[in-house]
Amino acid sequence: MRWSRLLLSVALPCLLAATLHSAAPATGQAAPDFNLSGRQGTLSLSQFRGQVVLLDFWASWCAPCAQSFPWLESLQQKYHGQGFTVLGVNVDKDRRKAEAFLGKHRVSFPVAFDPKGVAAAAYALPGMPSSYLVDRTGGLRVCHTGFRQEEAAGLEKALRELLAEPAPAKEGQ
Repeated sequence: MRWSRLLLSVALPCLLAATLHSAAPATGQAAPDFNLSGRQGTLSLSQFRGQVVLLDFWASWCAPCAQSFPWLESLQQKYHGQGFTVLGVNVDKDRRKAEAFLGKHRVSFPVAFDPKGVAAAAYALPGMPSSYLVDRTGGLRVCHTGFRQEEAAGLEKALRELLAEPAPAKEGQ
């Protein structure tokens, strides 16, 4: 028992320090890009530049993730024609578990797989699911952890506000 307390007294501050010094992106910064395998080839956040993106990190073992998928799909269906997409990033190490989850929770939005946690590390995920609203220029505008139905309306309002912003002028215009 003493060894476990000693270990905790030494390890816990180190873990907290590592967490506090992680390079989590903040709103107003550029959202970290990534290249991950997807169901139909390689996916990157930058390939959606010009659109508003709801970047959603999820895992097959995450109950709130399962609860969020119908809502995410409804957003995809409702706003896709307005320059919006949901981009799901699965963090399971075993892709078969992710595919089984997707078999139960069918979605039309693109899904990337991050078994090595590369993109997850770039975002220093605080929990599951973790969602990020990214504006048309690739700027991080909203960070949200977890899924609670009572908070969905607020996130959708933020999404609508981003969609209402004028699209940036293209270079050379």
